[in-house]
Amino acid sequence: MLWEVIRIIIVFPLVIILLLFTLKSIQKLSGPVVTNRQMKMVERLRLSQKTNLSIVKIGEQYLVISCSDEQFQIIRELTLAEVAKLEEKQQVPQLEKFDIANWKDTLSRWKREKAN
Repeated sequence: MLWEVIRIIIVFPLVIILLLFTLKSIQKLSGPVVTNRQMKMVERLRLSQKTNLSIVKIGEQYLVISCSDEQFQIIRELTLAEVAKLEEKQQVPQLEKFDIANWKDTLSRWKREKAN
């Protein structure tokens, strides 16, 4: 019994030290953490197993790009009107506080808002 307690007291700090060392190594390999990103993946469409069509925001520009294993190509830049339309479609309509008594009215109102 005493031997098991001594073994735990010795082994536990060693495991913690190895865990911290491993985490530091992973952090160094993954690179610096960036909190103020200027690039954002807006949308991605898989065309095939190896090809994607993506919309990427870089600063204030929106670019349509094609990505595959062999190639990366900028297809075109989106105009401000296209960006506004894209952002409008991505907004999720907010339902009012749900009242079970008039759920049909709430549902029909939500469908009308979605259609507009």
